[in-house]
Amino acid sequence: MEKEFVIATNCFIPAEGGVWLGMKKRGFGVMRWNGFGGKQKEGETLEETAIREVWEETGGKEGKDGIKVKKLEKQGIIEFDFMEEPLIVEMHAYLALGWEGKAVETGEMRPQLFNLSAIPYRQMWAVDSYWLPLLLKRRKFIGNAVFGSAKKNNVLYWHLREVKKIS
Repeated sequence: MEKEFVIATNCFIPAEGGVWLGMKKRGFGVMRWNGFGGKQKEGETLEETAIREVWEETGGKEGKDGIKVKKLEKQGIIEFDFMEEPLIVEMHAYLALGWEGKAVETGEMRPQLFNLSAIPYRQMWAVDSYWLPLLLKRRKFIGNAVFGSAKKNNVLYWHLREVKKIS
């Protein structure tokens, strides 16, 4: 089986002692909490992808408020391989350090602000509890994870390490 290789971003928006997450309502990752992000379009930088995806998934594309990210910091890169799907995702994880606007529900995502002590890791991707705390503390990381199936969210292997710099 030939695999599709996708480059994507995932941006997390800190606020008021917590972090904004979105419940995915359709498509890949449906019924899981996550940051805001998606596939890189041709001609976009990774930063442009992250900014666009946050704006679209928090209401901007639907003509609602939406969050406009003003400043980003790349925190990590993780490659996800899904054995039962023809897919490998290279995910570039960002922390929004400056932003304005309001997150509203869209056809794709239902945003919610979570206290840092109440992040719903059991309703997220199985490895998020390992790297998201690093991201929120502005620590850099690289890693990879192999899932049996995206739908079952079963991890067969994962590796994560902190690094000083990330490109």
